[in-house]
Amino acid sequence: MRFGGVPRLALAITGYLGRRTGAERRPHGGRFRVRRTGGEVAKGRHELAGAGGICGIKRADRRTLRTAVVPRGHRAGMRSSSGKEVGTLGSRIALVVLGGLLVVSLYWGYRETQEKNAVLLKAENQYQRAFYDLLAHLEGIERSLTVLRTSRDDGYSTAKLFELKEHADAARANLSRLPLTLLPASELEGFLGNVSRFAFLAATEGKSRDDGRAQRVEALACEARALREELETLGTNIAEHKIRWMDVEMALALSEARGNPVVDGLRKISDGLKGDPPFPDGSLPPLDGERLRMGLKEAARGNPVSESQAREIVAKAFGLTPSDVRHAEVHRVEDDVALFDVTIEPQNPRDGEAYTGEVLERGGEIVWLRHVRPLGAPRLTYEQGAVKAERDLYARGMRGFVLADGRMGDGFAVYRFVPVQGDVLLFPDAIRVWVALDDGAVVGLDRSSYLAFHRPRDIPAPKLTAEEARRAAENRGKLVDPPRLAITQDQAGREVLAYTFVVEDGGTPYRVFLNAFDGTEEHVELLGRPPEKG
Repeated sequence: MRFGGVPRLALAITGYLGRRTGAERRPHGGRFRVRRTGGEVAKGRHELAGAGGICGIKRADRRTLRTAVVPRGHRAGMRSSSGKEVGTLGSRIALVVLGGLLVVSLYWGYRETQEKNAVLLKAENQYQRAFYDLLAHLEGIERSLTVLRTSRDDGYSTAKLFELKEHADAARANLSRLPLTLLPASELEGFLGNVSRFAFLAATEGKSRDDGRAQRVEALACEARALREELETLGTNIAEHKIRWMDVEMALALSEARGNPVVDGLRKISDGLKGDPPFPDGSLPPLDGERLRMGLKEAARGNPVSESQAREIVAKAFGLTPSDVRHAEVHRVEDDVALFDVTIEPQNPRDGEAYTGEVLERGGEIVWLRHVRPLGAPRLTYEQGAVKAERDLYARGMRGFVLADGRMGDGFAVYRFVPVQGDVLLFPDAIRVWVALDDGAVVGLDRSSYLAFHRPRDIPAPKLTAEEARRAAENRGKLVDPPRLAITQDQAGREVLAYTFVVEDGGTPYRVFLNAFDGTEEHVELLGRPPEKG
């Protein structure tokens, strides 16, 4: 009976050795059981008996055997205890990880808040600086106008006029940096623009065109003083109420600006400028963009066209058939003049290829066209592209134009064609044509100036002779294109009769316009390259 447990011990030893040596096992009842044969069992018993029984096993082996023959319930208890220890350790690790993540997230949020506050503070400081710079330049405008009222020296007055223009331009720049895009502050901006133009015209024309300049200076000085006082009051309110410009911007965006001292003060300034404009007689000429819009408004005559008709006009201008069009969008735009903006996507477009253009709603005239596509390596010369552009104008029924000049671009060339009245070139009525130099196709056409300004003109006879103009041209460099009479616009936008010619100085071509009555220089244009002769 002493050795009654030997078979069980032998089986345990055999199972242990089997697990160590990778013996074949198979699942049975959720556990693994050693697969034994009768010979293996007998062999195990013989080996055990040869070792002197259980008592003959070494101490280290007895420890192993005790581990191997632990009752199944005890082993389950050990596994349960070990599982509890592992679970406790895992929970601790999870808590440490979650705590670390919480600390990192709090630090990240703190850094984000600090950076956001720094950005807001920087923006607020920039707004404050722009406002007080605006106030300082308005004070400069008032001082310059006050000096001009009493000055009688032409040279000193001219210097003060240029100083006045600098203050006005700087004030406009500071006004544009304030968060007032949602506030109707155009009257203040328009006032500053008029001051700048008045100062420039008065400085460049001298005494040749007085036109009540003293009265205009007096009116501007009074207006500048009133504006400066209003802005000083506004600055005081900002300081007393601790108002931030960021709050003004947010209030304007949320339509909650009523009762805001800044918004109310600026609206008061705008209303004051509306009621008593400093140039009531409209003596100042309009800006280039204003002249163009006014001209297009005059050109918008005839029967109105529909959106589908505008789409067909643009497609026909590019030579597209309905089967060539994959998708088309038409948007009606109405500012000073109503027109249609057309975008056509062709079948199988190449890298964002599209055809775009604008058409006047009344009359259906094309304002401009663009064919947006990738441009290949140039295969045509500048002269060959000019021939393509001239033929395109002729095919569109636009005849009587002369190539004035042009310039080379990256894979394309732009040509300026001007109409002719008698022997006089009409530069304000110019048409520009873009030609792709890879295949000679016209990829752009701008008719806006032609539509806005082209009309019959009463052209006076010049006082300066062509020979006198030639001598003046030869003194400026190498004469490329001989002098020719032309209508151009001076710095104020007024049309004048001039002699125009092209000269090269240091290899760079210039187009010069000399007044046809007194020989003074109207303006000089830098050309990309000289035009063709003849």
